[in-house]
Amino acid sequence: MSEHLPDAWDRGLPADDNLVKAYVWGYADLMEATAAALGWPHVRTDRFVAVDGGSAFMFQNCVVPTRPFGVDEADDLLAEVAAFYAPRPGGPYLLWCGFPTPPLRDRGFTLMGHPPLMLRPAGGEAPPVPPGLELVEVTTPERLEEFGTTMVEAFPVPELTGRPYGGFGPGLLEVPGWRMWIGVLDGGAVATAAVHVHGGINDVEWISNRPEARGRGVGAAVTWAATLADPGLPAMLIASDPGQPVYERMGYLRLTRFTLWFRGR
Repeated sequence: MSEHLPDAWDRGLPADDNLVKAYVWGYADLMEATAAALGWPHVRTDRFVAVDGGSAFMFQNCVVPTRPFGVDEADDLLAEVAAFYAPRPGGPYLLWCGFPTPPLRDRGFTLMGHPPLMLRPAGGEAPPVPPGLELVEVTTPERLEEFGTTMVEAFPVPELTGRPYGGFGPGLLEVPGWRMWIGVLDGGAVATAAVHVHGGINDVEWISNRPEARGRGVGAAVTWAATLADPGLPAMLIASDPGQPVYERMGYLRLTRFTLWFRGR
């Protein structure tokens, strides 16, 4: 009798069987919870979670496959994804994969890249906050509006310029485990950071810092707030290649690389 030998993505194993799986499944949960809180269309199948913000910013139209897929099932999976987005107008949708994928160019997708996933083990303390900087947690719609404006301008995200709350909405304040901070320097909002505390990790998101505040420890300070949201848990984040050294100085380690594709609907 053949014995079932589970792999890293086996549904018979818990999400925290390994950290990459915990991150991917946690991000899928975050997308679903965000869409539910904001009233966006969303769907969960046994293969992916997809949300549709109807946005020009593809990260708000996101598909998170919850396990690897091969050439033999790519067409069926992608047809199911396309059918979800087809009824509504909006910008491209993003395929956010925590693993290598088959080539998808001949299926109409464009490769965005392979950003690194990084991990910081639990523990430690943040360094002192730079002089003149205040870390303000976002708990009101007014602060959320300030957060969204700062993130859109500092990152920058031109597709969301002028959209209230950075293209999200006050419902974001109700997402379980989701927290946000603004870095206020000399009275002005200059930086942002957020975290999703879920599934045994601090998933650090939305790090931004205005150009005039760079080189002053501001970006690191807001990142520390998110990194240590629950100091008993490890922290994980998706970095850029230029950003890796910044996070390494905070104790983050390189784990693997994601695969990101996008396609117009």
